[in-house]
Amino acid sequence: MSETKKEKVGKGLKNVVYQDLLDKLIRCCYKPGTELNELKLTRIYGVSRTPVREAVTLLEMEGYLKVLPKKGIYVTDISLDNVLEIFQTRLEIEPLTLKMAIPYLDIRELIRLKNHLTEGTIQVDTAYEDDMAMHLYIIRQCRNHYIIHMMEKLFKDNTRCVIATGQNEVKVHEAAAEHEAILDSLIRGDDPDTCAALMKKHIETCRASALAYFSSPEYLENHRDLV
Repeated sequence: MSETKKEKVGKGLKNVVYQDLLDKLIRCCYKPGTELNELKLTRIYGVSRTPVREAVTLLEMEGYLKVLPKKGIYVTDISLDNVLEIFQTRLEIEPLTLKMAIPYLDIRELIRLKNHLTEGTIQVDTAYEDDMAMHLYIIRQCRNHYIIHMMEKLFKDNTRCVIATGQNEVKVHEAAAEHEAILDSLIRGDDPDTCAALMKKHIETCRASALAYFSSPEYLENHRDLV
């Protein structure tokens, strides 16, 4: 049965709200623990409650929001377990995925990614976009759609964790230098194990930076009840 015009419009509105809210949640415009007001969201997006509720339901299923009956909509917190699971997955899967992708990588795109890193000024606020672009480019060349689908979702969560746990200029430049080393290795045509080892080292550095947040004064102050 084909969709009616009204159903198509409703689905379109839901998707608009969903995509914009998802982007804001990933970029921590709404920080973990924030309460969202359904009525305020309808005003922001200029829609009825139905598209907002449908978008919220999807985002709850994906783990970004939690709806508490008679209390409200809350942005889910980021726990130490979340970070450990993300980086455990990355350490196991990403070096292997890189080796799978090597035969299909476009040298021109690798050079473009490297030039983007070295020719411009690194901006802390947008560094996560460059980080995700490089990693996902490599992942998408592995030719395994199950891995690609899984890692695309994981990198949304990874980006949210990176932003929420804080990134400063030192960390951003450190990550950029490691990205450059990985790209140089791939451009030179180093053996797959060498390239994979550089990727693993980079992920371990990222994990250490994220985990440091959970022993920071900022985290301990905001989570006194859990300490």
